[in-house]
Amino acid sequence: MAVSSSALASSPNGPSAHVAVTAVNEEPGTTEPVYKVPHKPTITGKAKVGATLTAHISGLPKGAKVKYQWGESFGQSGGPIGGPTTKKTLKVTKSMRGGNIMVFVTVSVPGYADGTAVSAPTGKVK
Repeated sequence: MAVSSSALASSPNGPSAHVAVTAVNEEPGTTEPVYKVPHKPTITGKAKVGATLTAHISGLPKGAKVKYQWGESFGQSGGPIGGPTTKKTLKVTKSMRGGNIMVFVTVSVPGYADGTAVSAPTGKVK
């Protein structure tokens, strides 16, 4: 499935979760609206080595499926922590100390192309 080039917009905190786009299917003349995630995900728990962080996302319709991608940032470096998962929790490890943790969600809803949203980053991991 291809997405129009104007599909992504950015803000100081990463990609915008509220950009309206249309995904174009491989079949000519067929399009699906992209699901607009109604709220940014949030993270609860302490950004501290040994603690567990939990992602929360609200306002989704019944039957929605959510995948989580945990990520960390160390200034200009960082990246994903593990692969996409259905786990909404993350155990904070020593290697994450000094960075910020965020979670990206991909929401699948029947009749729509997947929608995405990203949380605000945590404070620096202690």
